[in-house]
Amino acid sequence: MVTLFVLMAKTGELTLLVDEQTLEARQTEIPDLSANNSGCGRELFR
Repeated sequence: MVTLFVLMAKTGELTLLVDEQTLEARQTEIPDLSANNSGCGRELFR
C-alpha cells in the first residue's frame, strides 16, 4: 500500500494525500519493542 504525503519542513505541516475511508480501513500495527529494554546502558536507568 502506498501512502502519499506532503511535508512542509518550515511550517512543520504534514498532509496525508489519502481519503478518509482509505485511512480508516488501515490496520494499526503494534511493533514488538521488548528488545529495546536492554543494551547501550539502558539497564542502568531502571
